Amino acid sequence: MEGSLPELRDLVDQLDRLVPKEGARLRLRADGETAAAGTQRGYLRFGIEILRAALAPVEAADHRPHLPLAIDYLMTADSVTPFEVCEIVDDPDRLPAPERKLGALGQLIAAMIAVIVLGIIGLGVAAVLSRIMR
Repeated sequence: MEGSLPELRDLVDQLDRLVPKEGARLRLRADGETAAAGTQRGYLRFGIEILRAALAPVEAADHRPHLPLAIDYLMTADSVTPFEVCEIVDDPDRLPAPERKLGALGQLIAAMIAVIVLGIIGLGVAAVLSRIMR
């Protein structure tokens, strides 16, 4: 694959010339809303930027290498991008486990449990204080 990198970079440059940045908008959300919404140009530019970053030379560094992904111009103001750092790993078995977040129901149940626990603690403190005050 190393030998074909210049040709791949040329193809990405050609795509870059064919798809203008004007009108390219993309909204990425991490909450319960639609995960992504954007213009056709937005999705095309996103693909081009991913390819460009993946084909960029990886510089030796003291920290883990990452892709130089430049997509800020595409994102809407309310976007929450999961691409702050795109780490490069050679061994897919070393990939970090995905974060699991609570959904709306999970958050509601966790809040109810917290309120119940705090209520029990409050009752315990009140009982101890009433015994001490007698």
